[in-house]
Amino acid sequence: MAEITITKALSRLKTLELRYRKAVDRLSLVAVKHGSKLRSPNSTYKVEDFEKKAKEDLQSVQDLYDNIIKLKCAIAESNNATVINIAGKEMTVQKAIILKQYIDERSRLLSKMKNELTQARESYDDALSENERKIEKMLVGDDEKSQKSSVRKETEEYISSTRAVDLIDPCDLQKQIPEFEKEYTDFVGNIDYVLSESNSITKIEIPDSLDI
Repeated sequence: MAEITITKALSRLKTLELRYRKAVDRLSLVAVKHGSKLRSPNSTYKVEDFEKKAKEDLQSVQDLYDNIIKLKCAIAESNNATVINIAGKEMTVQKAIILKQYIDERSRLLSKMKNELTQARESYDDALSENERKIEKMLVGDDEKSQKSSVRKETEEYISSTRAVDLIDPCDLQKQIPEFEKEYTDFVGNIDYVLSESNSITKIEIPDSLDI
């Protein structure tokens, strides 16, 4: 068994995956014999040589695949067991990776929350302005009447009671958005560094066959 860091394991995994794809592309597993020779593109091989090479190449591809799976499983097991701290929150490496994969969805929700609150506030302000215009319209035409504070007060109270303006925020977005935004910003700002640091010091054991 060999011991390597997650960073090195990820690098080797990428190498194995590249070798696997190239090996699959190069495979030649079936040929056609015409007379005593093989037809193109295998015409340079003797039948027995082609048969031997095809079997060896296919086995090599299968071995590469098995090694990829072994290495990915070793990395996954480590990620599920390794705990890291991101902006004061503890979580496994695996959870952090998943959260990073879905960070765009969190950003979309944050934008939606902000837009909803902004539009609601604009509508709230518009409604208040409408009420003000309504009050002024009701007082227009009687300068003496409009100057009396008691009359204006009665008019304002009437409008407030019949055309009350409220901002309905059952999810308390006014409080949630700053908290949500801080959580999002802290995660995005730290995730790559924390994962990189963890991967550089966390080690896993791999079979000697994977010590490439």
